[in-house]
Amino acid sequence: AKFRSRARIPIMSWLHSSNGGSIWRCSQPKVGMGNNFCLADEELVASIRSCTPCNHVKIIDARPFKNAMTNRVVRGMGYEDESRYPGTSISFQNIENIHAVRSALEKLFKLSQSTSSSSSNYLSSIENTGWLNHIRSILVGAVKMASFVSRKGLAVLVHCSDGWDRTSQLVSLSLILLDPYYRTIHGFEVLIEKEWVSC
Repeated sequence: AKFRSRARIPIMSWLHSSNGGSIWRCSQPKVGMGNNFCLADEELVASIRSCTPCNHVKIIDARPFKNAMTNRVVRGMGYEDESRYPGTSISFQNIENIHAVRSALEKLFKLSQSTSSSSSNYLSSIENTGWLNHIRSILVGAVKMASFVSRKGLAVLVHCSDGWDRTSQLVSLSLILLDPYYRTIHGFEVLIEKEWVSC
C-alpha cells in the first residue's frame, strides 16, 4: 500500500457479468525520478490481468501527461511503467485537476449571474469559461472506459493523482453507462456511497 499515493491500492469497482471485463480504481504509484518499483504492486496488477479473459489491463490515467510527469519530478509520484507491468497499456485522458475545473465552474457561475452579457455573445462566453471542455473530457474518458469493458472485455485500472476526484467521476459515469442498476434511484444512491463517500 505504501507504493500508491495515500495507500490507495487497486480495488474492484465493477465486474461485467458476461464477458469478465472489470473496472478497478486506485491512486498513482510512487515511481519518482528513480524509477522506483514495488513487486507486490506489480503482482497485484498481474493478478488482475490473469483474472480477465483477454489477459490485458488498460490503465487509464485521468491526468494530462504533463501533470503526471510533473508529479513524477516534483512529488516523487508518477505513472505505471508498461515494461514493469506486462500485459498493460496506459492512456492519459487529459482531464485537468480539481482547481482548474473549479475555476471554470466559478467563471460559469459568474456568467450566469451577469446581466451585462448580450445574447449575441452568450454562447461564446460560456465556451470561454472552459467548463464545457472539462465536461467533454470527463465524458470521453467514461465512454472510453465503458467501451473497453463492454466491447473488449478488458480490465480497466483508473487513477488520477490521489484517486478521488477524477477517478470517482470516470468510474461513476462509466458504471452509469454500463449497468442499468446505477440508473435507478436506489442504484444511484449506492453508486454515490461506494464511489464518492467511501473512497
